Amino acid sequence: MVGKKKEKITPLKDKVIYTEEQLQYNLYLDDLKKELYENLDTLEPSSFIGIKEFEKVTTIGMGTYGRVDLVKHTKNKTLHAMKIMSKLYIMQTQQLQHVLSERRLLSCINFPFIIHHDFTFKDNDYIYYVMPFIPGGDLYHQLKKEGPFGEDLTKFYAVQIYFAIEFLHHCDIIHRDVKLENLLVCANGYIKLTDLGFSKIIVDRTYTFCGTPEYLAPEIILAKGYGKSVDWWALGVLLYEMTVGKSPFASTQTIICLEKIVKCRYSKEEIESPELQNLIDKLIQVDLSKRLGNLVNGCLDIKNHAWFKDISFKDVSLQVFESPRKPTVLNEEDTKNFDSFEDVYMPSTDLVLYESEFSQF
Repeated sequence: MVGKKKEKITPLKDKVIYTEEQLQYNLYLDDLKKELYENLDTLEPSSFIGIKEFEKVTTIGMGTYGRVDLVKHTKNKTLHAMKIMSKLYIMQTQQLQHVLSERRLLSCINFPFIIHHDFTFKDNDYIYYVMPFIPGGDLYHQLKKEGPFGEDLTKFYAVQIYFAIEFLHHCDIIHRDVKLENLLVCANGYIKLTDLGFSKIIVDRTYTFCGTPEYLAPEIILAKGYGKSVDWWALGVLLYEMTVGKSPFASTQTIICLEKIVKCRYSKEEIESPELQNLIDKLIQVDLSKRLGNLVNGCLDIKNHAWFKDISFKDVSLQVFESPRKPTVLNEEDTKNFDSFEDVYMPSTDLVLYESEFSQF
């Protein structure tokens, strides 16, 4: 007797099933997106604040662009991080559009896991970003000082990075530079994503080659055009880096690093958890049709992955989940979690440089 042929069941591929909790969270994101774009439409240049309203405490960061100072508002006595960037350097390195984009976004974004600008202004030679002072420093320095984070701390940070990327993508923004140096540790142990200089509002794909080599997705390197899933690739790199203590594609030569990325060649022997390795494999995935975050369920495939089964996303989102580690901060002006820098003279002129180019400030 010939058995009856079984009917082939084709799974639904075009419909995402949301829980009631996720539906409510999506509505929350919708409201934040609406607020963001309304703020972008009404954003105007700063006209009521300047450098004289701040008192320098010390320098906490230095770069080719300029420096970052810990400052105190002379009237309110509030502490801030002030990023000072040279107009001349910005123009010489063709970074104007990146700077203008970051200023617009960080002046308008209101999300607990992303930094925001308290003030922005300019003078003849420099532009100024004034942000909340985050006393724990960044995750890169924490990793170098303390060593690999371990799974619990990595998972705690990963959930917050997930929230930050999910929010940006919901607002049609791609970050393109998610890395340890751009994740700041607050006094309560929670983190904030910063530096939206490479961020961009996109509808579909973009082609600009930018980012940090060790975190670049293959499609960026191969100039194929890319979308938001490059940020999920970066999350996979971060998971490996936080757990192992080094980048999966680390090399002293950039070209070798990029070759490793394109071939997805890295050591899997140092990840002890099979579930974590599975998640990393699905994020550091060259085939876009298989990369988590880029499939029909979007980022929910990441949130629902088995590795996250023992942590409450809701508790982390409300910041009621107890942080596994909090930075040591002796007082509100404590900067021990930052490198020390000598004072560097920053020249000024009597001429207004690039007035029209920086008219948005």
